[in-house]
Amino acid sequence: MNVLVVDDDAAQRRLVTWLLEEQGYDVITAGDGLEAIDRLRQSPSALVVCDWDLPGISGVEVCRMLRGEHSPQDLCFIMVTARHSQRDRRTAFAAGVDQYMIKPVGPAELAAQVEIGRFVVTRTPEERRILAMARVAESRDPCTGSHLKRIRSYCRVLADQLRTVPDLGDVVDEDYVKLVYVASPLHDIGKMAIPGDVLLKPGKVNQKEFEILKAHTLQGAATLDTALDRLDDSPLLRMARDIAISHHERYDGSGYPHGLAGDEIPLCGRIAALADVYDALTSRRIYRRALRHEEARAIIVNGAGTAFAPYVVQAFLDREDDFQTIGRQYSEVDRLAVDLPAVAYGHEISGRLLRGTELGHLHSTGVVV
Repeated sequence: MNVLVVDDDAAQRRLVTWLLEEQGYDVITAGDGLEAIDRLRQSPSALVVCDWDLPGISGVEVCRMLRGEHSPQDLCFIMVTARHSQRDRRTAFAAGVDQYMIKPVGPAELAAQVEIGRFVVTRTPEERRILAMARVAESRDPCTGSHLKRIRSYCRVLADQLRTVPDLGDVVDEDYVKLVYVASPLHDIGKMAIPGDVLLKPGKVNQKEFEILKAHTLQGAATLDTALDRLDDSPLLRMARDIAISHHERYDGSGYPHGLAGDEIPLCGRIAALADVYDALTSRRIYRRALRHEEARAIIVNGAGTAFAPYVVQAFLDREDDFQTIGRQYSEVDRLAVDLPAVAYGHEISGRLLRGTELGHLHSTGVVV
């Protein structure tokens, strides 16, 4: 597979080229934005690694032009830049950038992002269509911010750490880690079927409405089952389906929709459950501040064996520095928390919103934050 590397720094181009060629990629290069456009037209590439500040037109403009010529699913655009402001991030993502990496970028980190990009663009059209639905589903929830990006990164870290657990070695391999990274953003795809007056209700949900909210797990599984009927050999969609239906199950059997316990819960669901709760706890909401990592950590540790699988909690503890790094990387000023009307309860598809930090409260609401 071709990778187009765009950077006006010749030494940087050579370094990235060498790194990717070592990974087995065919690399073409460009030193400015117009050359990049010309190169891509001459030699189509599914992956682009591009700097922002280029002579002539910027890397953001390169991305915007390429998105006008290519289907979004046919191209993965990775921006590697020294720009780190939230405004720059938003500008880049609005232009169609898939991954935003701030220099200096380590070789292993860049190689991993390029490999994930390759994995995504080589999916079948049906798989890519379903993945695109995740963003549509996310857009219905006004306070998610970078939720999907964080969830998939948290899930990847947990799955990667679980590769070291002897009993899981036959299940969690390199391909499994890639699958959970790509499939986990589909965990709440069922929210597309939730009526807006319930999803966005500006007040506490009643029991009937809560049951409707809980049904997003079943709705998500049904959506993915329909896709699997047409593409029954897709490990990606099978995992996405398992995550969608099981990420609100609890290790002690008190979750939903089926009250599964222990290893009855798909491993990918056990992983996504912890990632989803950690992200909810550490994200700002209209009715509360974002909890500090230490506060969220205490809640998750106290939930080992009840809310979460103990070995998944241990994987979290082993890689908590990575969790904090991801949180900082994707943190953003939540303008919606200021601009939108207060929606103190009920708008989050995850279920009941967190009003306190006690694990007992999480138990009473099913650890659905």
